[in-house]
Amino acid sequence: TVAVTNERLGLPYNNLPASLVIPGEVTGNYGAKYQVSEIANYAFQGCDKLESLVIPNTVKKIGVYAFTGCSKLLNISFPESLEDVMGGALYECAWYDNQPDGLVYVGNLLYRYKGTAPTGTIVVRDGTKAVLDFTFSNQPNIQSVVLPESVKSIHLQAFRGCTNLTKLVLPSSLKIIENVAFANCTSLTEVTCYATIPPVRGDVVSDSPSDWFFAGVDVAKIPLYVPTESIDLYKKAEQWMFFNPILPIEPSTSYKSQWCDTWNV
Repeated sequence: TVAVTNERLGLPYNNLPASLVIPGEVTGNYGAKYQVSEIANYAFQGCDKLESLVIPNTVKKIGVYAFTGCSKLLNISFPESLEDVMGGALYECAWYDNQPDGLVYVGNLLYRYKGTAPTGTIVVRDGTKAVLDFTFSNQPNIQSVVLPESVKSIHLQAFRGCTNLTKLVLPSSLKIIENVAFANCTSLTEVTCYATIPPVRGDVVSDSPSDWFFAGVDVAKIPLYVPTESIDLYKKAEQWMFFNPILPIEPSTSYKSQWCDTWNV
Protein backbone atom coordinates (compact mmCIF):
# COMPACT_ATOMS: atom_id res chain seq x y z
CA THR A 1 0.00 0.00 0.00
CA VAL A 2 0.99 3.66 -0.34
CA ALA A 3 0.22 6.96 1.38
CA VAL A 4 -0.69 10.34 -0.02
CA THR A 5 2.14 12.65 1.06
CA ASN A 6 3.06 16.22 0.27
CA GLU A 7 5.81 14.84 -1.99
CA ARG A 8 3.39 12.60 -3.90
CA LEU A 9 0.66 15.06 -4.80
CA GLY A 10 2.28 15.60 -8.18
CA LEU A 11 1.41 19.29 -8.33
CA PRO A 12 2.69 22.38 -6.54
CA TYR A 13 0.18 23.42 -3.87
CA ASN A 14 -0.66 26.64 -5.71
CA ASN A 15 -1.64 24.58 -8.78
CA LEU A 16 -3.96 22.10 -7.06
CA PRO A 17 -7.46 22.11 -8.54
CA ALA A 18 -10.34 23.36 -6.42
CA SER A 19 -11.84 19.85 -6.47
CA LEU A 20 -9.79 16.70 -6.06
CA VAL A 21 -10.62 12.99 -6.06
CA ILE A 22 -7.94 10.78 -4.54
CA PRO A 23 -7.73 7.45 -6.41
CA GLY A 24 -8.06 4.23 -4.48
CA GLU A 25 -5.25 2.67 -6.46
CA VAL A 26 -2.14 4.00 -8.17
CA THR A 27 0.30 2.49 -10.64
CA GLY A 28 3.98 2.41 -9.71
CA ASN A 29 7.12 1.38 -11.51
CA TYR A 30 6.84 -1.53 -13.96
CA GLY A 31 3.06 -1.37 -13.81
CA ALA A 32 2.75 -2.49 -10.18
CA LYS A 33 -0.58 -1.56 -8.56
CA TYR A 34 -0.70 -0.09 -5.05
CA GLN A 35 -3.71 0.59 -2.85
CA VAL A 36 -3.90 4.05 -1.28
CA SER A 37 -4.33 3.35 2.44
CA GLU A 38 -3.23 6.54 4.19
CA ILE A 39 -3.13 10.32 3.97
CA ALA A 40 0.18 11.11 5.60
CA ASN A 41 1.12 13.77 8.14
CA TYR A 42 0.91 17.31 6.69
CA ALA A 43 -0.14 15.93 3.28
CA PHE A 44 -2.44 18.84 2.36
CA GLN A 45 -1.26 21.39 4.90
CA GLY A 46 -1.72 24.92 3.60
CA CYS A 47 -3.61 23.93 0.44
CA ASP A 48 -5.64 27.12 0.62
CA LYS A 49 -7.22 26.78 -2.85
CA LEU A 50 -8.65 23.31 -2.30
CA GLU A 51 -12.44 23.41 -1.87
CA SER A 52 -13.65 19.83 -2.29
CA LEU A 53 -12.02 16.46 -1.66
CA VAL A 54 -13.14 12.86 -2.10
CA ILE A 55 -11.21 10.27 -0.09
CA PRO A 56 -11.46 6.68 -1.39
CA ASN A 57 -12.82 3.77 0.61
CA THR A 58 -9.32 2.26 0.76
CA VAL A 59 -7.95 4.89 3.17
CA LYS A 60 -7.69 3.79 6.80
CA LYS A 61 -5.69 6.61 8.38
CA ILE A 62 -5.37 10.38 8.16
CA GLY A 63 -2.16 11.75 9.69
CA VAL A 64 -1.49 14.71 11.97
CA TYR A 65 -2.15 18.16 10.51
CA ALA A 66 -3.07 16.55 7.18
CA PHE A 67 -5.58 19.32 6.33
CA THR A 68 -4.33 22.13 8.56
CA GLY A 69 -4.75 25.53 6.96
CA CYS A 70 -7.11 24.31 4.22
CA SER A 71 -9.15 27.45 4.65
CA LYS A 72 -11.52 26.85 1.71
CA LEU A 73 -11.93 23.09 2.05
CA LEU A 74 -15.62 22.97 2.97
CA ASN A 75 -16.53 19.64 1.38
CA ILE A 76 -14.79 16.39 2.33
CA SER A 77 -16.17 12.96 1.56
CA PHE A 78 -14.89 10.67 4.35
CA PRO A 79 -15.03 6.89 3.74
CA GLU A 80 -16.33 4.29 6.17
CA SER A 81 -12.97 2.52 5.90
CA LEU A 82 -11.31 5.10 8.18
CA GLU A 83 -9.89 3.71 11.42
CA ASP A 84 -7.94 6.72 12.70
CA VAL A 85 -7.75 10.47 12.22
CA MET A 86 -4.77 11.84 14.09
CA GLY A 87 -4.72 14.90 16.33
CA GLY A 88 -4.79 18.25 14.56
CA ALA A 89 -5.71 16.72 11.20
CA LEU A 90 -8.54 19.21 10.69
CA TYR A 91 -7.10 22.18 12.58
CA GLU A 92 -8.00 25.46 10.85
CA CYS A 93 -9.74 23.47 8.12
CA ALA A 94 -12.92 25.00 6.73
CA TRP A 95 -14.80 21.67 6.95
CA TYR A 96 -14.31 21.44 10.72
CA ASP A 97 -14.81 25.15 11.33
CA ASN A 98 -18.16 24.90 9.55
CA GLN A 99 -19.46 22.10 11.79
CA PRO A 100 -21.98 23.08 14.50
CA ASP A 101 -21.04 22.78 18.16
CA GLY A 102 -21.46 19.29 19.57
CA LEU A 103 -20.28 15.86 18.49
CA VAL A 104 -18.29 15.93 15.24
CA TYR A 105 -17.96 12.64 13.36
CA VAL A 106 -15.53 11.75 10.58
CA GLY A 107 -17.04 8.75 8.87
CA ASN A 108 -17.74 6.24 11.66
CA LEU A 109 -15.22 7.86 14.02
CA LEU A 110 -15.97 10.38 16.75
CA TYR A 111 -13.44 13.15 16.10
CA ARG A 112 -14.22 15.85 18.63
CA TYR A 113 -16.76 17.47 20.89
CA LYS A 114 -16.77 20.98 19.47
CA GLY A 115 -17.42 23.77 21.93
CA THR A 116 -18.24 23.33 25.60
CA ALA A 117 -20.20 20.21 26.50
CA PRO A 118 -23.32 20.70 28.63
CA THR A 119 -23.61 19.28 32.12
CA GLY A 120 -24.82 15.69 32.13
CA THR A 121 -24.64 12.73 29.75
CA ILE A 122 -23.22 12.53 26.24
CA VAL A 123 -24.66 9.81 23.97
CA VAL A 124 -22.40 8.60 21.15
CA ARG A 125 -24.27 7.38 18.07
CA ASP A 126 -24.58 3.71 17.19
CA GLY A 127 -22.04 2.42 14.67
CA THR A 128 -19.18 4.58 15.97
CA LYS A 129 -15.93 2.56 15.76
CA ALA A 130 -13.54 4.77 17.74
CA VAL A 131 -13.30 7.76 20.04
CA LEU A 132 -10.31 9.67 18.69
CA ASP A 133 -7.46 11.70 20.20
CA PHE A 134 -8.60 14.54 22.51
CA THR A 135 -12.31 14.04 21.69
CA PHE A 136 -13.57 15.06 25.14
CA SER A 137 -10.32 16.30 26.64
CA ASN A 138 -10.80 18.89 29.40
CA GLN A 139 -14.60 18.94 29.25
CA PRO A 140 -15.40 19.34 32.96
CA ASN A 141 -19.20 19.31 32.56
CA ILE A 142 -19.43 15.73 31.33
CA GLN A 143 -20.70 13.39 34.04
CA SER A 144 -21.21 10.26 31.93
CA VAL A 145 -20.82 9.06 28.35
CA VAL A 146 -22.86 6.36 26.62
CA LEU A 147 -20.67 4.40 24.20
CA PRO A 148 -22.33 2.02 21.71
CA GLU A 149 -21.33 -1.64 21.39
CA SER A 150 -19.55 -0.83 18.13
CA VAL A 151 -16.67 1.10 19.75
CA LYS A 152 -13.40 -0.84 19.40
CA SER A 153 -10.84 1.76 20.49
CA ILE A 154 -10.48 4.83 22.69
CA HIS A 155 -7.55 6.97 21.65
CA LEU A 156 -4.94 9.23 23.17
CA GLN A 157 -6.25 11.65 25.84
CA ALA A 158 -9.82 11.09 24.67
CA PHE A 159 -11.34 11.83 28.10
CA ARG A 160 -8.36 13.41 29.83
CA GLY A 161 -9.35 16.04 32.35
CA CYS A 162 -13.07 15.17 32.46
CA THR A 163 -12.98 15.96 36.16
CA ASN A 164 -16.71 15.39 36.78
CA LEU A 165 -16.96 12.04 35.02
CA THR A 166 -18.28 9.82 37.82
CA LYS A 167 -19.26 6.48 36.33
CA LEU A 168 -17.69 4.78 33.33
CA VAL A 169 -19.25 1.88 31.42
CA LEU A 170 -17.18 0.37 28.60
CA PRO A 171 -18.69 -1.90 25.91
CA SER A 172 -17.83 -5.52 25.17
CA SER A 173 -16.53 -4.49 21.73
CA LEU A 174 -13.68 -2.45 23.22
CA LYS A 175 -10.21 -3.81 22.44
CA ILE A 176 -7.76 -0.90 22.68
CA ILE A 177 -7.31 2.04 25.04
CA GLU A 178 -4.45 4.41 24.28
CA ASN A 179 -2.25 6.28 26.74
CA VAL A 180 -3.80 8.72 29.24
CA ALA A 181 -7.26 8.20 27.72
CA PHE A 182 -8.90 8.76 31.13
CA ALA A 183 -6.11 10.66 32.88
CA ASN A 184 -7.16 13.00 35.70
CA CYS A 185 -10.78 11.84 35.68
CA THR A 186 -10.60 12.33 39.41
CA SER A 187 -14.33 12.03 40.21
CA LEU A 188 -14.66 8.43 39.02
CA THR A 189 -16.40 6.25 41.59
CA GLU A 190 -16.72 3.02 39.60
CA VAL A 191 -15.78 1.48 36.26
CA THR A 192 -17.59 -1.33 34.45
CA CYS A 193 -16.04 -3.07 31.46
CA TYR A 194 -18.07 -5.65 29.51
CA ALA A 195 -15.10 -6.82 27.40
CA THR A 196 -14.31 -10.46 28.19
CA ILE A 197 -10.66 -9.87 27.27
CA PRO A 198 -9.14 -6.85 29.05
CA PRO A 199 -8.57 -4.00 26.58
CA VAL A 200 -4.88 -3.36 25.93
CA ARG A 201 -2.80 -0.33 25.04
CA GLY A 202 -2.48 0.70 21.44
CA ASP A 203 0.73 2.39 20.37
CA VAL A 204 2.89 2.22 23.48
CA VAL A 205 4.69 5.55 23.87
CA SER A 206 5.86 5.00 27.44
CA ASP A 207 5.60 2.47 30.26
CA SER A 208 5.56 5.23 32.88
CA PRO A 209 2.51 5.28 35.20
CA SER A 210 2.06 8.90 34.16
CA ASP A 211 1.04 7.58 30.71
CA TRP A 212 -1.38 4.86 31.87
CA PHE A 213 -5.07 4.81 30.90
CA PHE A 214 -6.14 6.22 34.26
CA ALA A 215 -3.07 8.29 35.14
CA GLY A 216 -3.76 10.61 38.05
CA VAL A 217 -6.74 8.53 39.21
CA ASP A 218 -6.51 6.54 42.45
CA VAL A 219 -7.85 3.30 40.97
CA ALA A 220 -6.88 1.36 44.10
CA LYS A 221 -10.00 2.88 45.66
CA ILE A 222 -12.32 2.34 42.71
CA PRO A 223 -14.30 -0.87 42.10
CA LEU A 224 -14.02 -2.45 38.66
CA TYR A 225 -16.91 -4.62 37.46
CA VAL A 226 -16.15 -7.17 34.72
CA PRO A 227 -17.69 -10.37 33.33
CA THR A 228 -17.53 -13.16 35.91
CA GLU A 229 -15.47 -15.43 33.67
CA SER A 230 -12.91 -12.65 33.13
CA ILE A 231 -12.12 -11.66 36.72
CA ASP A 232 -8.83 -13.58 36.81
CA LEU A 233 -7.77 -12.06 33.49
CA TYR A 234 -8.34 -8.53 34.76
CA LYS A 235 -6.51 -9.29 38.02
CA LYS A 236 -3.44 -10.18 35.93
CA ALA A 237 -3.83 -7.58 33.19
CA GLU A 238 -1.54 -4.60 32.86
CA GLN A 239 -3.08 -1.52 34.52
CA TRP A 240 -6.43 -3.20 35.23
CA MET A 241 -4.89 -5.21 38.05
CA PHE A 242 -4.61 -2.10 40.22
CA PHE A 243 -8.36 -1.56 40.58
CA ASN A 244 -9.69 -2.63 43.94
CA PRO A 245 -11.89 -4.52 44.27
CA ILE A 246 -12.46 -6.31 40.97
CA LEU A 247 -15.99 -7.69 41.06
CA PRO A 248 -18.37 -9.60 38.77
CA ILE A 249 -21.04 -7.80 36.81
CA GLU A 250 -24.45 -8.95 38.01
CA PRO A 251 -25.78 -11.52 35.50
CA SER A 252 -29.04 -9.58 35.15
CA THR A 253 -27.22 -6.33 34.34
CA SER A 254 -26.90 -6.01 30.58
CA TYR A 255 -24.90 -3.31 28.89
CA LYS A 256 -28.10 -1.77 27.50
CA SER A 257 -29.72 -1.75 30.93
CA GLN A 258 -26.76 0.22 32.27
CA TRP A 259 -27.63 2.90 29.71
CA CYS A 260 -31.31 2.99 30.54
CA ASP A 261 -31.19 2.68 34.31
CA THR A 262 -28.20 4.90 35.00
CA TRP A 263 -28.61 7.62 32.39
CA ASN A 264 -32.31 7.42 31.53
CA VAL A 265 -31.67 7.06 27.81
